[in-house]
Amino acid sequence: MGPKDSGTGGHPPGCGVHSAAEAASWALTGSVGQELAPHGIAVSTLHVGLMDRAGRVPAGQKTDPVSMAA
Repeated sequence: MGPKDSGTGGHPPGCGVHSAAEAASWALTGSVGQELAPHGIAVSTLHVGLMDRAGRVPAGQKTDPVSMAA
């Protein structure tokens, strides 16, 4: 499932609240960026993917945070 290319927008079922919050964040970042661009101010945001806080994602499907940061 890729980001923004599936029927759920890249989020598994049951993540509706997360999906709505992420969409709002994308929209806010874009609109504020357009408003501030004429002043030479760039706006960016970091959208973190689904995190395994409950320990349910198999180890083979996880990405090493050190290699991701590089």
